[in-house]
Amino acid sequence: MYASIQDMKNRIIAVLEPELQATDPNYNADLLAAKADQTLEEAQVIRNYAQVGYSEQTILADMSTGLPVFINVTRYDYNKIGAEGQSQYSGDGESLRYLDRGKMWNGWMPLARIQ
Repeated sequence: MYASIQDMKNRIIAVLEPELQATDPNYNADLLAAKADQTLEEAQVIRNYAQVGYSEQTILADMSTGLPVFINVTRYDYNKIGAEGQSQYSGDGESLRYLDRGKMWNGWMPLARIQ
């Protein structure tokens, strides 16, 4: 388990940074950090923690299980910078088709508290 959301963000960055530095000549650490923040905030909204009233410790324990999903979503979002809203691209002899971003969240569903 992670001690804080910041620790999770640091882990996402630590996993992705070497890969992105090696493959992206325009790598930007600030943009990666922003995308990691966005992913972690979205994960909390999807889980609906505020509505079900979980403690911070319970939230961190639960979010720790989603780290692989968060890494993939952050990578996807970082790689799509400048192409937001596009589902495909074709030009310069290159053709790309982007995955549906919603499918990146498979397995990360809202929680419901049973009383």
